[in-house]
Amino acid sequence: MPEEVRRVAAGKGEPPGNQERMGKLLIAVVAFWTLVGGYVLHTQLPSNAVQLPGQAGMERTVRVVTPQGWAFFTKSPRDAKIEVWTRDSGGQWRDALLAPHSEARNAFGLNRRSRAQGVELGQLQAQVRAGDWKTCEDGDLARCLSSFTSPIHVETPVPRPQLCGAVGVTQQDVLPWAWSDSEGDMEMPGKVAVMEVAC
Repeated sequence: MPEEVRRVAAGKGEPPGNQERMGKLLIAVVAFWTLVGGYVLHTQLPSNAVQLPGQAGMERTVRVVTPQGWAFFTKSPRDAKIEVWTRDSGGQWRDALLAPHSEARNAFGLNRRSRAQGVELGQLQAQVRAGDWKTCEDGDLARCLSSFTSPIHVETPVPRPQLCGAVGVTQQDVLPWAWSDSEGDMEMPGKVAVMEVAC
């Protein structure tokens, strides 16, 4: 009796060809999911010259199964950068934004205070009218906050607020990619608002 057959009979080995079958199965599964992912991705992309086989018939089904598309998971890189500021004991404005969530100070995303701050900031910002914002042409947001004369009085709508008292909010457009290699530090114009938040 061959050695390999004796090992299988004794329960110490795999039947001949089992690894080969498992390898083929693995390749088939990976190929299937790669194909499915390719069709889903291609269906969500804008119209282009590439047409996959059978795409016309599958497009409706793919859009029904994956309705959000990839935009659901991403934020536009062109959105204005929003920051929140508070005054320190010397009266200077300092950045008080707790995000990004993945930093060590937020326990690499486990501490949810930074997420709660974003929601709170959004609710406070909703109380600021369009005419209450002041433009900041030179992009020096801290200076523009300091020159803001009459704060907007708002009440916090959250049960455990993080932002109380003098709170500054700034919105600044992101530097366009075409200008990224420009000489010196370029600052985009922005707009600022100062709120007196009652907690």
